[in-house]
This record gives sequence, C-alpha cells and structure tokens, in this order.
Amino acid sequence: MPTQTQRFTTPDPIAVDIRNPRGAIEVLASDTALTSVDITSRFDDLDAEVRFNEGTATLVVEIPRRRFGKQPRVTVTVRVPRGSRLTADAASASIDVRGPMAGLELSSASGSIKAEEAHGPVNARTASGSLRLGEVHGTLEARAVSGSVRIAAVDDVAAVRVVSGSIEVGTAVADLRATAVSGSIHVGEARRGTVELTTTSGGVSVGVRRGTLVWLDLSSVSGRAHSDLSGGGAAADSNEDTLTLTARSVSGSIHVRPSASAPVPL
Repeated sequence: MPTQTQRFTTPDPIAVDIRNPRGAIEVLASDTALTSVDITSRFDDLDAEVRFNEGTATLVVEIPRRRFGKQPRVTVTVRVPRGSRLTADAASASIDVRGPMAGLELSSASGSIKAEEAHGPVNARTASGSLRLGEVHGTLEARAVSGSVRIAAVDDVAAVRVVSGSIEVGTAVADLRATAVSGSIHVGEARRGTVELTTTSGGVSVGVRRGTLVWLDLSSVSGRAHSDLSGGGAAADSNEDTLTLTARSVSGSIHVRPSASAPVPL
C-alpha cells in the first residue's frame, strides 16, 4: 500500500493533533530531534492534511471524512520527541501510544486505546473499545461505555467510569473514584487519600499497602463484604499514609486485603 511521508525538524517536544475516522493512529515517542508522519492507505488519491507550525511547535494531521461512500481505512504513524503532547480523535480507529508523552487527550468511538506512559494530565474515553493505560504521572479521567478499563499505575487524582465493563487499577497513589454499572472493580494497591468504588452488578477487590491507616466503609446488598486487614500493622509515626476507603455493591461481594504489590499488566 502506498505511504505518504513527511519529516520536520523538532529539537524540542511538540503538540500533536491527529484526527482519523477509520484505521489506526500510532504515536511513538523517543529521544529524537525529528518528527515524522507516515500515512498509509490503499488509496493513491487520499487527500490527507498535514500541517506543522514551527512557531508554535504544533503538528496537525487530519484524514478527511467522506460525505458519501465508505470511509477508507488509513494508518497514521507519527514519531515525535519524548515529552510531546497528544490529542487524538478517532471514530472506528484504534489509538496506540508508545514511549513517554506529556498530556494525553484520547477519544475513540469503537476502537481500542492504549498508551504506555504519560507525564501530565490524561483524558481518555471510548464507547465500545477497551482502554489500556500504563503509568500515568498526572491527573486521570477515563471513561468507557461497553469496554473494560485497565490502568497500571496513577499517582494523582483519578476518576474512572464504565457502563458495562470491568475496571482494573494496579496502583492508586492518590484519590480514586471508580464507578461501574455492570462490571467488577479491582485495585491492586491503594496507598493514600480517598478511594470510592461503586458497582451495581459486580464485585469489588482492593489491596491496601501494609502499614497504611485505613478507614473502611463497605456495603453490599446481596453479597458479602469482608476485610483481611490486620488492625496492628500500622506504623506509629506522623508520616504514615492514611486511606479512606468506601466500597459499594448491589449484587457483588467486596474484599479488602493486604496488597501483593503486583502491577496490572498493560
């Protein structure tokens, strides 16, 4: 398939905005002073728009929507300096982000979203695709309608919501609010702050780091709520972490236990 290629000199991180209705969006961040854009499609006459503003260090890549006929499947591959910011919007295209990025704004209607590492705020949403995030060093908002959400680690305030799908968080360092209508919620390790977990038809499982002072508020209508935490394991100094954990389920069990510190794989 033919590929259109463009190159730009970018010694510093840039801001990238990609819009691709159908196919795939791939962004790779590394130690490079060159930004490249590769657009691959079986259509030779694809009218793709690529604009780079050197003054604002902004790159825009847009695949036009067809008003009539079938939307072509296009793969957009962009290589950028590490620490760049990304906004990506897709209809039925998947989004795959590899390497350390800054802020991420990711949206897909029926495609999957995957990002390895972010050092800034992340806002990711998908309707009927899965959402996979690695390390998030910043605030996080993640939403899915009929797809699951999996997050390896987040060290700032996070809010996750799904309608019909599971939620998995490996490590939550700060405040976390997770809500599922039809699906389970699993947190590998909650460290501090306020954690609120709510599901209607699903179970809740939470690991708590040993030595953390915990206030528990657990409730399940038709399931069992229990804790395996020991009351005598907390440290006795003023620097110890404190955690307020609220977990609610209508038709599922709730289990709180000491964490095994096992990260959730991406």
